[in-house]
Amino acid sequence: MISLNKVNGDLTINHVTLHKNMSREEIENTGGLTLHSYDNWKSYVLRDLDGGDSGIGVQFYKNELLDFSIHLGVNYREIPYDMTPQEEQRVRDLLLQLGGEQQYSWGRVDLDYDAKGGGGYSIYISFGNPPRIQKYL
Repeated sequence: MISLNKVNGDLTINHVTLHKNMSREEIENTGGLTLHSYDNWKSYVLRDLDGGDSGIGVQFYKNELLDFSIHLGVNYREIPYDMTPQEEQRVRDLLLQLGGEQQYSWGRVDLDYDAKGGGGYSIYISFGNPPRIQKYL
């Protein structure tokens, strides 16, 4: 079960709560595996926090947490780029469960389509108005 605290942007996945003030060390201690590291950018992926239904990407720039991204987990060919209609619907259903695309005082929630990577949907929870790591890697 994934839930979003709409007051502060905390993301809870079963027993783990991710928050905008988390350090890279906290993410690593939660089981975050380094996905990308480039200059001042560092990206992690958290797998299997909800039995493999979802994967969570966590992006940092200069040790500041920028965003969380939620994508389909290992139960769905993790980070699929040629999504079936059912997989796309799973992401859209999760977006609705989180409250849909919204602007909040702490940041925003968006549905993202990665055409460059081949066509996968994910959900971005960003804090403030951060640049996206994908533009720089």
